[in-house]
Amino acid sequence: DFFIRVGFKSCVYIRYGKKITFQNILTYYGEQSIELPIAGDRTLTILVGPNNSGKTSIIRALKFWFYGREGIADRKDPISYISNRAKSETPIGKSLEAWVEITFERQIKEDRETKTLRRVIEAKRNSESR
Repeated sequence: DFFIRVGFKSCVYIRYGKKITFQNILTYYGEQSIELPIAGDRTLTILVGPNNSGKTSIIRALKFWFYGREGIADRKDPISYISNRAKSETPIGKSLEAWVEITFERQIKEDRETKTLRRVIEAKRNSESR
């Protein structure tokens, strides 16, 4: 079950979500993970933090994961979703990628099922500009 609503009051609901991992997405340089609690039907994760700490970047990254290019309509170029630091550290002529993945886990009787789904942005640095 997936539900996402983004607006003035942002809400993301991911049932059976165990972990969200980002690499080089927006303000997240390198690989960063958020572990989500799994407690039967009682799963709630609230993002709290000071201004400019990455809460909105998480919501935008999840919109990209759910909707692909349509989910990042707030920016004209998908490359703008790649971390500026990752772009600047990539040598000219080399490729880089940014991604968001969600790992799902559920227990059915004695069997545990885990799946990881990833959405990727790939780019190649052709010049000195980011």
